[in-house]
Amino acid sequence: MTKSVELFYRCKLLGRGYSISTWKTNTGAEVDVIIETPEELIPIEIKYTQTPTRSHARHIETFINLHSDMCSKGYIICRTSMKQQLTKKVTALPWNVF
Repeated sequence: MTKSVELFYRCKLLGRGYSISTWKTNTGAEVDVIIETPEELIPIEIKYTQTPTRSHARHIETFINLHSDMCSKGYIICRTSMKQQLTKKVTALPWNVF
């Protein structure tokens, strides 16, 4: 089962107020998954890379800046071997521990 499908079912199990969606602007910025909880929005990018960079975080940073009232952090889920802080607000996590 893919991670995005797992996220969908986790949100369903948590009940009302939890959902997932995607986000895309007219200028081409996009985020793969947005988890909406009653308290916050959590943007997530899913990348195949083993070596995430700050560049991979740019769309998440854009989303956070546009939704700062409900969003303060985001994640890149990828094939990295360990957790990495890419920017002040974006963390890369290994796919198998997410």
